[in-house]
Amino acid sequence: MNEDIAAGHRTIIKRAMRSVHAVYSRERLSTDDINQWARRNPSRLAVHIQARFRSAAQAWAEGSSSNNATTMDRCHAVCDRRRAQAESVLALFGVTAHYSGLLPSFTHDGTDYVFSQLAEALCRAVATHRVTRDGNELFRSTADECFVWLLDHQPASVAEATAHHGYAIEPIPAA
Repeated sequence: MNEDIAAGHRTIIKRAMRSVHAVYSRERLSTDDINQWARRNPSRLAVHIQARFRSAAQAWAEGSSSNNATTMDRCHAVCDRRRAQAESVLALFGVTAHYSGLLPSFTHDGTDYVFSQLAEALCRAVATHRVTRDGNELFRSTADECFVWLLDHQPASVAEATAHHGYAIEPIPAA
């Protein structure tokens, strides 16, 4: 990974960390440390990856609408760099991006996802647990994200929801 892509990779993840007030020291975090955080927080990270793709699309559109070849080349280079940075983060999850327009679609394990489904693709890529209600699966991701999802999608505490309302957070059985 070249230096510019590596810097953008780190920036995307660190912005996601700051957005949820993740505590980290002022010391330089290793790329392995931030990558581990990213794999534990896929839905939080998806928002920042999508923002980078939108920024790339905006740069491309700006360059294409200019009537100046130098400006167009510069803007398209920015677009390519931002896409490569976002794709480097997707690679942590085994998710690939495909472009049929300005914003990509995604593929993971043979399943296609549209741009707005990036969080679902990332969550499924690292899923260790699932939320069920009365045996029906509702959400799949890491244990921490399942806990947060359950808090966000019903009014009771997680303890109340699992004890009295038919919800469960279960490990996904090994295949």
